[in-house]
Amino acid sequence: MAKFKRLALTEIGDTTNAYDWREAKTGERFEWETENYRYILKIERHNPEEMYVAYMIDPSDFDWSSGGTPFNAVTNEGNAFRIVATAIDIVKYAWTNRHEIYENSEQIEYISFDGSPKEGETYSNRTSRDKLYMRFIQNQFPNARVKETSGGYRIYP
Repeated sequence: MAKFKRLALTEIGDTTNAYDWREAKTGERFEWETENYRYILKIERHNPEEMYVAYMIDPSDFDWSSGGTPFNAVTNEGNAFRIVATAIDIVKYAWTNRHEIYENSEQIEYISFDGSPKEGETYSNRTSRDKLYMRFIQNQFPNARVKETSGGYRIYP
C-alpha cells in the first residue's frame, strides 16, 4: 500500500489536469472555479527578487462561521490535486512570462510560498499541504533548487 501511494504521488504533478483559469489583474490576481467554490491566486512582489504566491477560496464563498480562514479551508470536494495543479499552472505561466508581465523582471530570482496548516496541524514547513505542494513543484520544476526558510519555501527555477 505504501508503495502505491508513493507511485501515485510521483505521477500527480504530471498527470493532474488544471481547472481553466483567468488572469483577473495582470500578473497579480488569477481566478478559477471548481464545482462549489471560486478561488483566487495572488502573486505579490514583496521584494524585487521575489514572486510570493498565495491562493485561497474567494472570501465571498467562504463560510466564516467555520472558524478557519479562506487560506486554510478544507472543502472536502475531493479535488485537492486538481486545485494544486491549477495553482502550479498559473505560477509556471507567471514565471515563464515574467519578463513581459513584471517591471524590473530581471531582478526576480525566486518564487516563495508557505502552506497553511489544516485543522490539528501546526504552522510549520511540514504540513500535509507543504508536502503536496513540494511534490507538484518537483515534477513541474524538476531542475529547481528549493530552499526552506523559517516561514515557507523559496523555489529557484
